[in-house]
Amino acid sequence: MDIIIENARVLTLDDDDTEYPEADILIRDGRIQALGHGVARGHGGAARVIDRRGKLAMPGLINGHFHSPMNLFKGALVDMPLELYMLFEVPPLAETAASRELAHTRTQLAAVDLLRQGVTAIHDDVFYVPVPTDEEIDGVMSGYADSGIRATATINQSNVVEYAKYPYLAELLPPELRQRMDAAPRVEADAMLALYERYIGQWEGSHGGRIRTAVSCSAPQRVTPEYFRALGELSRRHGIPYQMHILETKLQRVLGRDKYGHSLIRYAHEQGVLDERAVVIHAIWIDDADIELLARSGCSVAHNPISNLKIGSGVMPFRRLREAGVNLCLGIDEVPVDDGMNLWTVGKVAGLIHKISDPEYRMVYGSWWGVVGLVPLGTGLVGWCPAYLPFGFSTCAVKNRAV
Repeated sequence: MDIIIENARVLTLDDDDTEYPEADILIRDGRIQALGHGVARGHGGAARVIDRRGKLAMPGLINGHFHSPMNLFKGALVDMPLELYMLFEVPPLAETAASRELAHTRTQLAAVDLLRQGVTAIHDDVFYVPVPTDEEIDGVMSGYADSGIRATATINQSNVVEYAKYPYLAELLPPELRQRMDAAPRVEADAMLALYERYIGQWEGSHGGRIRTAVSCSAPQRVTPEYFRALGELSRRHGIPYQMHILETKLQRVLGRDKYGHSLIRYAHEQGVLDERAVVIHAIWIDDADIELLARSGCSVAHNPISNLKIGSGVMPFRRLREAGVNLCLGIDEVPVDDGMNLWTVGKVAGLIHKISDPEYRMVYGSWWGVVGLVPLGTGLVGWCPAYLPFGFSTCAVKNRAV
């Protein structure tokens, strides 16, 4: 049966910023077929009519970066720098994977919470501890499929020993702890690539195109160079996004200099993976040369301002990236570093924190929406608004795109 939302105030956020003080929206088979004045009156067939007079209908939000495995840890981890925080987030000596049921439940918890606040799509960089299993992957993807949200999800898996991810750590650790890290389970690159092929074959474009896949190295320093490049080839061959955390902390700036002789952004560029499918996450400790490479590549950058502040990582140079033409989106990151799950608050913080980044007030107040009005994010994802959502009603879509 068709659905007609009538008498809503509609913000289209199209190229012309078209706004209707009062309009109707016709939804058929999960897609918007018509939008404008008198749509309800011109509809001759059976329809479920929902009066939303006095309500706002607008494109739904997209959570551009997320880690769903932490959905059960709201308020559970205290503030600490990323390198210490990750010892609790992704325990390097963990031995037991989550069950399918647990993965399904925690994934749906977030999907429901996000849908209630008008987030209709999510880009989830899913890490698996200690290693991915078919059962846990199925739990995550089925959770998203069953929830009704649009989701793009990765298999985020490191394949180097823990102490190799940090500068000087191998020298600082006692031998017995290094030996335990050496013995911790890891998946070889060939096995991970075979897993990815099965994963993409099963889930990419499934459920009417609502469920999508992407690849992830976690971060360049967390995988071997061969696997780093192989994921780039997988991304190119299947036309799917490639997620990578780069220069989230000052320590990672030091690591790039000491291990590779230059920035991790340049390392990604030299490895041939920094392209229009890449989603660079955080990009806080970058310099002008990095920004030039990011802009030239056509990649997207996921901005997570609350996470960056919560664990003291720093403030991303939003304005410099935007002025260079880099495509940007907003993300919650994960529940413990947000103390919740609210993309509206992420947008507000992004708008506030960058008001103090430049002494020229006209750079801020003269183009206020330029601070938080984000543009499309690469393959299959939009930075701020892909689906119509009348507040108080939780179903919608962009014209000719699935609800």
